[in-house]
Amino acid sequence: KKGEYLKQNEVFPDARFVNLYNEAINLEHKGDLRACLDKLKEILEVGPKDFARAHEYIGRCNFMMGNIEQGKKHAQKAVKMDDYCTMAHLLLLDIYLKEGDTTSALQEKDKIFLHNPEMLQRR
Repeated sequence: KKGEYLKQNEVFPDARFVNLYNEAINLEHKGDLRACLDKLKEILEVGPKDFARAHEYIGRCNFMMGNIEQGKKHAQKAVKMDDYCTMAHLLLLDIYLKEGDTTSALQEKDKIFLHNPEMLQRR
């Protein structure tokens, strides 16, 4: 659904971030959110600067730990970097609904519907 890639493809010289990302996802699935956040922060240091998924997961972990503002900040950064970060849009949808901001929540829902409508069906 993303369409044609319009940026120049580059080989990132330090692939260590791939293993860190895999470890972070596994830690998040195990429920070890603190360790997951530590791995994600490492990714921000060693990975490509345009790797939005790290911010998406940082937002999700913070939200699940009760750090709503940090979760919101990182989810917003993720979707600004890559509008296809549907997990971040879903997180923002939940946050905006909790805040009573139905206009912003509807915008997030529209983004999810545009990029990954199946995500809304699973809820």
